Amino acid sequence: MSATKVSAEERQKMVAEAAYFRAQGRGFDDGDSVADWVEAEAEISERLRQMEHNALLERLEERFAAARENLKSLRRKVSRKKAEARVEWKEEMEKLAELRDTFERRLEELRERGQHATRKLKDQAEEIAEEVTEKISEITGRLSSGRRGARRK
Repeated sequence: MSATKVSAEERQKMVAEAAYFRAQGRGFDDGDSVADWVEAEAEISERLRQMEHNALLERLEERFAAARENLKSLRRKVSRKKAEARVEWKEEMEKLAELRDTFERRLEELRERGQHATRKLKDQAEEIAEEVTEKISEITGRLSSGRRGARRK
């Protein structure tokens, strides 16, 4: 369950349950139900943020693993091309490897910073992941069609 998939009603039920367990933990004695509620809200918000962060990391790690495997496959395909074609493809592969390395660094930053990573860093990682995926698709398409070299703009 990610924070984006939890409705306001579900969140309120989660908070109510957490507040109840707080009161129960002290035997329903000498407590402030408002304080229980406020603390429960903070606890649930933190859990949902952590779940959202973990889901993002998982998605990015899956994309990175797929990109790494696709890059290996592309390298094998390029290695089977004629020598003159390999030189042209090598540049493309180097650019893709640089993108992959940048993606890996951003992913590592996200892991290190945990849920405190900035939205900007998360967005950058998502953008790089998308760029890597698009570049792999583009190169795969050109390899399949037999076109050589970089796409001309």
